Amino acid sequence: MGSDSSPKELFKGVIQAAEQRGDTSTFVVFATPVALATLESSKYEDSLNVHIEFHPVDHEISMDEEPLSAVRRKKNASLLVGLRFLKEGHLDALVSSGNTGALITASRIILTTFPGIQRPALLALLPTKKGTVALIDAGGNIENSVATLVQYAQMGVAYQRCFSNIKIPTVGLLNIGTEVRKGTLLLRGVYAELEALSIQKNSGFYFKGNVEARELFEGKVDLLVTDGFTGNILLKAVEGTASYTLGCFLNHLQDPEARDQLQAQFDYVEYPGALVCGVKGIVIKCHGNASKKSIYKAICTAMTLVERNLISQLSENLYNTI
Repeated sequence: MGSDSSPKELFKGVIQAAEQRGDTSTFVVFATPVALATLESSKYEDSLNVHIEFHPVDHEISMDEEPLSAVRRKKNASLLVGLRFLKEGHLDALVSSGNTGALITASRIILTTFPGIQRPALLALLPTKKGTVALIDAGGNIENSVATLVQYAQMGVAYQRCFSNIKIPTVGLLNIGTEVRKGTLLLRGVYAELEALSIQKNSGFYFKGNVEARELFEGKVDLLVTDGFTGNILLKAVEGTASYTLGCFLNHLQDPEARDQLQAQFDYVEYPGALVCGVKGIVIKCHGNASKKSIYKAICTAMTLVERNLISQLSENLYNTI
């Protein structure tokens, strides 16, 4: 509920996940009674492997609502009910394509953050020549301090150790140049802090300094740190460029196999939503214009993170570094 896509379209992604990966899993759908009436009539494979439950809620939080106000007023909105289910152990993970600010705010209030973490941040994975790079923050927080950006770096390092099995992740700071004194006072302060932390014994990461946006896909770093405003612009610019470039190639490519390979590599829908990193629960945020495919991918990612016991591993890693 609350995304730019219809609940019925998003529910197709739930059906796909339930039919392909639901042999031992139950999928819970939170929606208003009006939306549920359309979803429950949807046709999906009548199989013992499909376990979908429908939970009615009173409200949805729309994209144009002020996050904190909406969270306070709409206690039984789908997003908040889902987070409470997660907090109480009725769910292992939550996927949402609703209001980002409301999701971040409510996750922080309901799930709470790990010790030493002031704010959660969105962590997204992007492809590079050498694998993937984690981008944090991809749109969770507009205003930041040196301390919060350093904490994002520590969260991202812990994630790359746990999820990607990188023992000593390399970290870069997104900036307008590679020189030490480039950028704002905030970025220069973050640079100094990360450099100092990096040289400490058992820091667990190697700081490679400033990274320009055009270097992102070279694979020079495992983690790229930035604020949510800049990170979100970067992410959407990359997605738009990839979509345009992919369309140009596909229009002139006749080989079906080659088309499929390009689609899998460059279509940003193939990459899952962002993790709300830093809270005590697995929450995946999809774009507001999420499609059936992107919801399905996000659900699969959430299931993988559960299987890998991500929250316990993150907690342990952060405890040893903060």
